[in-house]
Formats: sequence, structure tokens, C-alpha cells
Amino acid sequence: MSPFGKLNYIKIGPHGTLDPSGELHTTREDIDDIIRLLGDPAKTKLTVHFHGGLVNESSGLKTAKAMTTVYAAAGAHPVTFIWATGFLDTVEDNLNTITQTALFKKLLALALKHAMKALGMAIPGRGPGQPMTLTEIQSRLASGAPFEYLDAGARGASSVRTEEQLDTELPQIEEEVREDVEADPDIDLLLKEEAPLTPLLDQRTVMPTEGEGTRGLITSAKLAIAITKVVYRITKRYIRKHDHGFYPTVVEEVLREFYLADFGEWVWGNMKQKAGQMWLPPNGLARHEIYGGRYFLEELHKLQQRRSDLIVDLVGHSAGSIVICQMLKAAAAANLPIRIRNVIFMAPACSSKLFLDEIVRAPDRYQRFRMFTMSDDYECKNLLVPLVYTRSLLYLISGALDGFDDEPIAGMERFLGLQVPFHDLESREINEYLLAHDSGCLVLSKTAENAPRGRRCTAERHQDFDDNGPMQDSLITLISA
Repeated sequence: MSPFGKLNYIKIGPHGTLDPSGELHTTREDIDDIIRLLGDPAKTKLTVHFHGGLVNESSGLKTAKAMTTVYAAAGAHPVTFIWATGFLDTVEDNLNTITQTALFKKLLALALKHAMKALGMAIPGRGPGQPMTLTEIQSRLASGAPFEYLDAGARGASSVRTEEQLDTELPQIEEEVREDVEADPDIDLLLKEEAPLTPLLDQRTVMPTEGEGTRGLITSAKLAIAITKVVYRITKRYIRKHDHGFYPTVVEEVLREFYLADFGEWVWGNMKQKAGQMWLPPNGLARHEIYGGRYFLEELHKLQQRRSDLIVDLVGHSAGSIVICQMLKAAAAANLPIRIRNVIFMAPACSSKLFLDEIVRAPDRYQRFRMFTMSDDYECKNLLVPLVYTRSLLYLISGALDGFDDEPIAGMERFLGLQVPFHDLESREINEYLLAHDSGCLVLSKTAENAPRGRRCTAERHQDFDDNGPMQDSLITLISA
């Protein structure tokens, strides 16, 4: 095997273009060299790997080196697209920063208390209608998986409630929240001293706008209204069966209301935009600029016209699945059909809608498809940020970052069971596609040790798929065939 080098990666720069600056970079000539190498008749297979979109450049390079060894062992020439955004570091760092503030802890405790009451939950060890105090709630927040023991009770309580009941009770909920806010001796000080300095806090949710009058009174009133909105959305999600478990759902809605309204779109929206930009035609670009993915796509198309025997496999982990979907979409729109043998997704973070449109409904674009992802049990145990967000990255994307409160994500088993409310026609179409084939396109981790080769994966965390031994063995088996 040749040493890892510029023939094994394509570094995508800002806005999907090639950036010739920096220690790690790719030029047009570098892509030409890759295509020239693949023109050698001895090179019969190409595997293109797309890592997740929420990693930094050094992590992307580390993945590229590791996957080069895997794909070379399968007899393929490896090329990894390094399209680092570094947003996962940003998400984790900011979640830790936000959630260590006294203001967040106060907002979370208030939301938890009033959500329990709005749902009509029975608290173990207490009589009917006896809620936990804010002090008790804040004490429990220090445990590893706080309030997980309330999940079943929350779902049971919500099953006998209706949205009409919730709407009629909204004024009472707001009044009770307002009483708690006004009675809390810490609120005014937190709003006055900590709120203006809190990173990523949407100041509009707690601070008065010009002309609103007495600052302290209006600020407390705005805070009570915002918390009431959070409680209302939590309860409605439970009634509609769109919750992610009691504590994670409360965290998601507090973040959405007070912190992530713009940040979530900036993080995830910008990442998705970059996933599509790299395949754009060069319209409007300066003469020296090119979109790296599009240039590679065009040159690969030309090569396959000369070499009908060249086998191409695509592998995408996490948001890398979005890049593959956008690649296939762009190739079809530009009439640049690439002959693809395998499309392999690992814990895909693409939306179910994008997956339906670009994979399920476009089987002519590839010969075989296989998805490896975690069972929902492991998804729920994969703590993204311990003590802060006690579900996986895909859960956070579904519940907060993508702008929706339970956005169906292709790689989440949660959306594949055809249970209410995921029993619509589109969900059925995806489910039938993944499960109706003779061999099945779906592999749920953790598989048995004696699972057939090509269907093995024991990853227990979202970030483990690239370096999971059985997963790598499955990739080698599929690509060697």
C-alpha cells in the first residue's frame, strides 16, 4: 500500500470551494492527479468516503488516514472528502458553557417543575398533585441521568390528555409560572447581572425592548411568558408523541426558546449548506475558484466514459450522508450520471425526507444500498454531553438543531417502527425500502458476533462507527466483493 498523501483526500474549503491556502489543502491539479491515477487499468475500484460534518480539520484528517487503510485492504483506491466545519466542538463547548450558568439551571428547573404539573404526572413517593420543589429539582440535576425514571409516567399521563385541555389550561399555567418567577429571590439578580453576559442567550426572551417600562417588572413578566411557551411545547410534544424522553425534551425546548433559535440554524443550517455547495456549477465564481465536489464529479464522469470497468463505492458517516445525497442530486440535475455500485450509510444524519427523495425514490443511481446505525436503545444511552444532554447527537439534531421539535432523521430507528405518529405514507415507503428486500438494507448495532460478514457492527456511540472493528470488516467485505 502506498503511503497516505494528497491522492487520498480532497479538502473542501469555505463555501464548498477549493482553498489553496493552509497546511492542508487541495488544488485543481491535485484532483487531476487523482483522476490520472484512476485511469491506470490496474486501479479497478474507487471508494469515496465522506466523514461527519461536525468535526474539525484534524479529526477529518485522522479519519481520512484511518479509512485509507480500510479501503486499501479491500482493494480499492481511497479518497476522503475532508469538509471540516468543527461545529461539534462548538456545540459541545457551548452546551457546557450555557448549562453551567446559574440562569440556565434556574430556567431548566422552572420548566421541569411546571412541565411535570402540566402533564399531570404522578411523582413517585408523593400524593396526587404534589409537585417537586425547585430545590429538589436542582439537587436531582446533578445526577448522571436526571429524571429518566419519570419517562414512563410522563407518557402515561400525556396519553389521557388532549390539546384542547392544554389550551384551556394555558392561562393557569402562565399564572403559576409567573408566581414562581416573581417569588424567586434569585431571578432579578440573574436577569440583571448574568443574563447580559450569558453566551448565546436570546436577550429578546428576557430583556425589555425600548419603551416597555419598568425594567425589572417587565423582564420578569417576559421570562414567565417564555417559560410558559416552553412548558406548552413540551406538553404538546408528549400529547402528539413527539417527545424524546422527559428530561431531554425539556432541555431541547429550553435551548430552543432561550438559546438556540439562531445558533441551531447557524450550526446545522450552515453545515447542510456546505454539504450542497461543493457540488454547485461554477456560475458566478472568480476565474481561479472552483467548487471542489463539482470538479471531481465532472472529471470522474469523464473517466467512467473512458473506463466502464471502474467500480465506485460511496460511504458516508453521519452528515456525510447529506453530502452523498446532494452529490447524487447534483449529478442527476447536471446529467452527469456516475455509475455507483454501493452506497453505504453509517449512522446517517440526513433527514428522512432527503433520504426518501435522493435514495429511496432514485434506485437507478446505484446498484446496492446498506445502512448501519444504532438501535434506539443505544441512541438513548449515547450521552452527547453528560449531565447536560442525555441523548445522542442525532436526537439533538432532530429535537433542536434542525429547527423542528422531532424532525425524522434517516439514521434513527425511532422513525422506522411505523408506530404513531410515524405511520404516514412517506414513513411507510422508507420502512418498506429498508426492510422489504430479501437481504434487508438495514443493519442495527449492536449486532451479534456471529452475524454474517458484511452485516456486522458493534458501535454503541454515534462517533464510533469509523473506527469500529466489525464495522470496518463489513466495509471491507462489501467493497471487496
